[in-house]
Amino acid sequence: MSPLRIEAFHSSKGWSEIGIIGPHDPFGSISDNLPSGHRDIFIFFCSPDDKYSVIKILPEGFDLTLNYFRNISLENLKEAKEIKRLTLGSGSYEMKIKTDISPIERKIRFTHINSSKQK
Repeated sequence: MSPLRIEAFHSSKGWSEIGIIGPHDPFGSISDNLPSGHRDIFIFFCSPDDKYSVIKILPEGFDLTLNYFRNISLENLKEAKEIKRLTLGSGSYEMKIKTDISPIERKIRFTHINSSKQK
């Protein structure tokens, strides 16, 4: 199994794992609050056949977080634009985001990994 590893960068301790998504898991999501007030919503998942992982951006919509549960409007899912496809050995994809709970922009890293090399 080659799941998708998601990590966040902390200036004091470097990269730390914040999640793993496998081929049969629901997709993950994260939002980026832009200085303009616009909010980009990204979704990411591991393919059902375990050959790749994908990061997409939704063209519009909304997301809502209550406690530890996150809901996303999915009516525009078919129009979501793929921004990166990762395969085993293809390296990582990094992006900077500012979530609604973070006072500063943070680096996030996505890697399609070999499960035998998981931490």
